[in-house]
Amino acid sequence: MNKCAVALVAAAFAVAPALAQPWQVTVNPSAPTWHDPVTVRVEGSVPTSCVTRVGPPAKTHFGGEQFRLDFPLSIDCVSAAGASSPFVTDVDLGRLDPGHYQVRLRSAGESLDELLFDVFEFSEAQLTLPALSTNSAPGSLTLSVFAASTPSASVTVVDHRIEVALNRRLSFAHQELFDLAVPLPPLAPGDYEVRVLTPRPNQVPALVRGWLRVRDAEGCLPDDETLCLHAGRFRLSATWRDFAERTGTAHPRALPANDGGGLLWFFGPDNTELTVKVLDGCAISGRWWVFVSSSSTVEYTLTVTDTTTGAMRSYRNSLAQVPRLTADTDAFSCP
Repeated sequence: MNKCAVALVAAAFAVAPALAQPWQVTVNPSAPTWHDPVTVRVEGSVPTSCVTRVGPPAKTHFGGEQFRLDFPLSIDCVSAAGASSPFVTDVDLGRLDPGHYQVRLRSAGESLDELLFDVFEFSEAQLTLPALSTNSAPGSLTLSVFAASTPSASVTVVDHRIEVALNRRLSFAHQELFDLAVPLPPLAPGDYEVRVLTPRPNQVPALVRGWLRVRDAEGCLPDDETLCLHAGRFRLSATWRDFAERTGTAHPRALPANDGGGLLWFFGPDNTELTVKVLDGCAISGRWWVFVSSSSTVEYTLTVTDTTTGAMRSYRNSLAQVPRLTADTDAFSCP
């Protein structure tokens, strides 16, 4: 891939010890499209007597898809003596044009750090990930894309990133929508970023991203009656009985940004009955903690299972009893 030189110039007006510490430049997101706001982070260490500033970036376009961004960074120090403190600053670049970028952190002609990244075209391909993926059955992802004939795709796994190279033939005379199933290779349990790249002649590829959680087949597997927490280590389920002697099983509602907690409902998805958190208290007490709160006076029994050890805990509320907060700080052993 043809990369252009892009300089993030750090003009440091400080004594040498201020720049003797390691510096790092990162970009977020690591694989942006032109739809994504981009942030560059500069991290280093300077004496506490220093004042560090970052000026607005200057953008230079070299033609085609080659760009340069210059970020002046000044470090003004009264003295080099004394302890150092970390320096972190984020520079918001907004949305960038598709192209090849190189970020280079420099001071007095010396390169302190260097970063390469691309800004991709936004792909019109639609990505659908498997509803449940495990290390024993990773499943397939589906790509919906217009092409002149049946497209193909190849899969590469790098660390916790799945890269899919989509190949298709275009024709102005004929385009058809294809749904392409792409089998996934064996994957270890964990969270993966999925990147689907569609080549574009003499240009950066088009990109569509997604996130896939691969679960341990021996751990908790979520379904309509099971809530899984802490990457599948803990399995939660509940049953209930109401005042009319009706019984049933609770249904989970996972919290996307919280792998340690979730909700359970009995009668309707808009009416949460139980809120459950499983907290890692191992560093404090050497135990996992379970907290349960309820807004219902129906009878329920919540069962929490540690799939690693097989240990189980049950938490019950009697019919017509006003539930109290359950705080079980001795629930499960560590690790």
